[in-house]
Amino acid sequence: KEAPVMQHRTLQVLLMATLSIQAQTCPQEQLQRKLQSILHKHSQFWNASFSVAIYNNTYSVAAASGLNDYSDPKSFLTPEHQIPMGSTTKLFTAVSVMQLVAAGTIELDQPVAPLVDRYLANPQPCDQAPAMCESECAPLAHCYTNPSGVCKSVTKEKQASCSYCLRYLHCFSRVNPSVPSKVTLMQLWDRNATIEKVTFRQLLSMNSGVKDYYYDQTNWLYNQVMRSTRDVEPLEYLVHMDHSFEFTPGASIQIPAGKPGAGQTVQRGAYSTNGFSLIGLALAGKFNLSSWADLDQRALAWGNQTAPSHNKTLFPTRGTCLAQGDTVAHQYTSDLNAPFFDISNHSCLNSWLGGNIAPRPIDVAEFAHAAFGTDSLIDQDTQNQMLALHPMTDAFLEYRLAYGLGVEGSWDNQGGSPMLWCGYSVLGHGGLDYGSGAPINGYMPEFGLGFSLAMTSGLEFGSGCGGMACNRNYNQLGRAYTFASNEIGNAIAEFAGQKPMCSADYDYKVPPASSCVDAAWLGIFDGNNTTCTTWFSFAEQQYQISPEKLCDWLSTETLSAFQKMYALQNVSYIPPKGYDAATTLTVNLCKGTCLSAGAGPCWLRAPHQEWCTPSPAPPPGSRGNCCFDLASCSSADRTHCPGTAKTKPCDSDQNICSADCHGTWCPLNNNDESSMAYPWQQLTETHEPEVDS
Repeated sequence: KEAPVMQHRTLQVLLMATLSIQAQTCPQEQLQRKLQSILHKHSQFWNASFSVAIYNNTYSVAAASGLNDYSDPKSFLTPEHQIPMGSTTKLFTAVSVMQLVAAGTIELDQPVAPLVDRYLANPQPCDQAPAMCESECAPLAHCYTNPSGVCKSVTKEKQASCSYCLRYLHCFSRVNPSVPSKVTLMQLWDRNATIEKVTFRQLLSMNSGVKDYYYDQTNWLYNQVMRSTRDVEPLEYLVHMDHSFEFTPGASIQIPAGKPGAGQTVQRGAYSTNGFSLIGLALAGKFNLSSWADLDQRALAWGNQTAPSHNKTLFPTRGTCLAQGDTVAHQYTSDLNAPFFDISNHSCLNSWLGGNIAPRPIDVAEFAHAAFGTDSLIDQDTQNQMLALHPMTDAFLEYRLAYGLGVEGSWDNQGGSPMLWCGYSVLGHGGLDYGSGAPINGYMPEFGLGFSLAMTSGLEFGSGCGGMACNRNYNQLGRAYTFASNEIGNAIAEFAGQKPMCSADYDYKVPPASSCVDAAWLGIFDGNNTTCTTWFSFAEQQYQISPEKLCDWLSTETLSAFQKMYALQNVSYIPPKGYDAATTLTVNLCKGTCLSAGAGPCWLRAPHQEWCTPSPAPPPGSRGNCCFDLASCSSADRTHCPGTAKTKPCDSDQNICSADCHGTWCPLNNNDESSMAYPWQQLTETHEPEVDS
């Protein structure tokens, strides 16, 4: 698809002119202060930490709020902290590969196996061989080339641990002829020759059929990472994974009836982070590297350009996140309905080339702008190739997620389109780590801006970002990112002179109980009056989606859009009378049902379900804001207070505020629920998760 970039070039020029004019009356500092104020509000409400940035050739704005190390009340998250962002790595990897293709270094449609074999055949010094290689692994190495009966008893775990000996086999083949001097990718892939057909293009576009770690019902990779501080290196998890294929590499399929886009013939797709590690091994072979960790991902991403000196993007390889330096943010995660804990003392690798990035949000915003807002990294034709989208047809998010070359999109009956945020296109790739992430990352052509919004707390080991406030139900915590991003989106739109398009439901006001009931009818479906309760019961079974998620979805659909969606499925839906179908969100007809699920417009009235115990609240008067340029605290409010970029240390203590920052300390009203800074729950450093999903 060419449209996402081509159609917005003229609009981008106009908006840049608008921003330039507004710079006289709405300067960069004003936007920074606005974003700071927004993050401050949501950080306090959700007991969470946020970092946001926008970037183009005119503006570079960043803000952050919340603590970094929650065991230290004076450790604040700043825009300078690098935050692990998981799959955002894929965008950087894809741009790297496309630049190598443009330079003639590799070909997009060449198989990766010969280059991986080249890496595997690179012999390592025998005096560096792990001790287990000679006694435990060399005697089993014949299983790669001449499998015998005993080979069937070799477990996946043993194969994975012996992966660290693969490039030392030559050390033992000299004295034992049954030990091969080297192995090939095909042999590692359980001798499945299909792997030899897989190309760079297929891996980048999720069209290879290579499976991923989430196919493993034992959650081996999660357990290895979360129950130790060691690194699980690329060959180890690639050897351990399922080596069958979801489909033949490069396969196409006709979308079946009942699925969005039914009848179209499309490339098949199955999401595979592990496939990106195969790209890494191929590049390590291409460049004759002695170790996978020697591949300079940062230099490759910026190609012929030198990475800007101010850009601080990290690509951790070995070591814990704590070992990467003080500027890498602490990460917090939890199991379902379980307390959060700090995982910074665990490996920071995640998944090499598919999930090992740790940038500041401003670094991501700048890179996305360079990749899709200019032709400095890749030209227009290459951008169009990367933005040509097809659906994921198998397993993860099938027929909902679309994918290009290292670029995420969405899929519906109209086909593939860029990821949308409040109706704005985002060209890029979100990412989640085990305990942090940035679901919205990319270039926004409507505004001519690169954008990134990150959090440092992840739900259920990386299934999403969320707050950590004990007084909120666990299933509500994911709203933290939604509400913060909506308010930020509207602030950016206003700054650019555009109409805000995000939901404005982020003020945390508790609605009257009398308003939290269902309408008499959700509407008429194929001639039958249907209540919200009846529809939810049907939809849960039909779509296999929880009531909470259904409410979240209905919060994005007007009655008119809901009607069109059903029309595409040949179902007649007529909204009830008395509502403006073009503006009324469908969820407003089902407030009572959604309240029961702890969701919808009345979610703040949901009964509390305790999942953690907060630490004691600070004494009255100790919570407050450091305010500036105010005659008195009576004129302070949360939208303008704190009022300068110096708010991090200033807000930590009343004495610091008045003595060092020359501000006015305005205590928070302890009876004001919307302004309370919720205390951090007690953490136990020895707590380890029981990972079962």
